[in-house]
Amino acid sequence: MIHFVTALDCEASPIIHRYGLKPCGNHGRARFFAGDNARLVVSGVGQLRSAIATTALGARFPETGPIWLNVGIAGHREAELGTGFIANRVSSEDAKDVYYPQTVAPAPWRGISVRTLRAPSMEYRVDCLSEMEAFGFYTAALATATLEFIHVFKVVSDNATHSLEGKLSKDSVSERIASHLDSIERFAQATLENRPGVEVSDWVEVTRLEIQSIHHLSATYKHKLAKQLKQLSHLLTNGEKKVFADRFKGQNKREVFETIEREIDSLSAKRLCSGLG
Repeated sequence: MIHFVTALDCEASPIIHRYGLKPCGNHGRARFFAGDNARLVVSGVGQLRSAIATTALGARFPETGPIWLNVGIAGHREAELGTGFIANRVSSEDAKDVYYPQTVAPAPWRGISVRTLRAPSMEYRVDCLSEMEAFGFYTAALATATLEFIHVFKVVSDNATHSLEGKLSKDSVSERIASHLDSIERFAQATLENRPGVEVSDWVEVTRLEIQSIHHLSATYKHKLAKQLKQLSHLLTNGEKKVFADRFKGQNKREVFETIEREIDSLSAKRLCSGLG
C-alpha cells in the first residue's frame, strides 16, 4: 500500500488516474482518495496544511505497512524542467530539525537536499530543491512510519532560466508527474518488499467469517469487508472488539457495511483530534 500526499490537484490527478482512486471523504480542505493499492490526500499548499493532511490520512487509515510518498514540484537552480529527484535531506527555514531519509531499495533518481520555504522564491540555492510542503509532511509521517518508509519525490517545475513569475501550467505539472509514475511504482514496490509482513489479526478473520456466515456476499463485497475490518481493527481497543460484532445482530447486509463505515469515520475523527490536541 502506498500513501501519497500532494499539495495540488494537478500533482494528484495522474496518480488518481493510474491507481483508479475514488473520493472517500475529507478533513477540512484536505481531500481523501482511495483504491486497492494506494491512497492519496490533496493537502493544499504549505507545510502546515501538508502536516495536517498527512496526520489526517494516517488517522483515517491507521494500519501499519504503507510507504509514505510526498509527490510534487520544486524549484532548482539549474536542473532541467521535468527532472525527478528523491530527497536525502529535508529541512525548513522555520525549524532547526533536519531529516535524513534512508532507502532500503535502489532509487532511480539522484538524491538531493530539499528545503521547505514559507512562500515561493526565485532565489535558488546550489544543488538544492526549494518547495513548500516536504518538511511538514515528513514531520507528520514520522508519527506512523520510520525513515526508510517515508520519502519525498519532487519534479523540477522551475529554474533560474525558467522561473515561476509567469503562470504555472497545470497540464505541464500533471504530465511531468505522470512521466515518473512507472519509476515511482517500481521504487515503492521494491521498498515495500523490504518491510516485514504483517499478519491479519484473529479478530478480523473471526468477524469476517461470522458476517459471511449470515450474509451472502459477492467477491467484491468480501474484499471490501476484509479491507474495512482490517482498518477498523487498528481503531478499536481489545475491549471494543469483543462486543462490536453484537451490533450486527438483526442487521441486513447494507446496514452491516454502514455500521462499519460509521465506526471508522467516528473513531478516525477522534484519533485525529487527540493526535492534533
